[in-house]
Amino acid sequence: MRFDACCRDRLGRIPLLTAFLLTFMNSQFLAAPASDSGSAPQRIITMAPSITECVFALGCGDRVVGVTTFCLYPPEAVAKPKCGGWVDPNFEVIAGLKPDLVIIQGAHEKVVKFCEQRAIRVLSVDINTLATLKQELMNLGRALNVEDRATSLCQAIDRDLEALRSTIPEEQRPRVFLTVMRTEGSLGALYTVGRGAFLDELLALVGGNNVFGDTTQLYFQASKEALLARRPDLIIELRPSERLDAARAAALRAEWSILPSIPAVQKNAIRFVTEDYVLMPGPRVAQSAAAIKKALMADAENGTPR
Repeated sequence: MRFDACCRDRLGRIPLLTAFLLTFMNSQFLAAPASDSGSAPQRIITMAPSITECVFALGCGDRVVGVTTFCLYPPEAVAKPKCGGWVDPNFEVIAGLKPDLVIIQGAHEKVVKFCEQRAIRVLSVDINTLATLKQELMNLGRALNVEDRATSLCQAIDRDLEALRSTIPEEQRPRVFLTVMRTEGSLGALYTVGRGAFLDELLALVGGNNVFGDTTQLYFQASKEALLARRPDLIIELRPSERLDAARAAALRAEWSILPSIPAVQKNAIRFVTEDYVLMPGPRVAQSAAAIKKALMADAENGTPR
């Protein structure tokens, strides 16, 4: 299971995050093929927002001719023709752009079949963890003939993450429930991360203990019973691109009152991360880590959206 994107407004948030969940669930168990490279591709279509960010971060944005509907960054990518998303790839647009490389995330059998029938090269990347992020950046670097840039980018990511590393002793770290999506207006569906997911790794890096860190599933729906048993000290909701004023944040916190025995609820220690890149396993992971760290260290009673 993999998360790969964020959204610009609340109206688009649930459909988009649902699409991300489908992407994660499919790619965890399947592996899409990658064709052998010839010359460096010059007409690239990127079929996931994180892939788009990776290709642009490698300095190859001028070769990108199409992106997904959900790409928000960088600004140059937003202006590119849209090729649909995981659920609804637009094959008419893809064909019309005459790509020499289509890059997919995980397994996408419909796109692979379409490209194979037209002798279009397909490259699959699979980013679930910080290690696989760097591994796939190097694979992209080789495919695009920019290996030196990929090496430099990986080193920069490592430096930026290391600068954020917490020195808080393990026994003093807060127990955190990190939710990547939940049912609006209720706690009917709580999606979270398990051990090894890149968000779990970022939380540990900046000084938090994931209350579901004993779970081997990377992304899954947590039951309220399991959450009650784990008694988190802090709840962090990831709500990319949402605009939260104090009133909206207070209303969201109030929805947790149905679980009054949880220490985080008792202390009103429920915080929000709204940066648009926070769910993105891409070149901006250090910025995601910094945003999570800010929420982790914030004063729960300050009355602000965090």
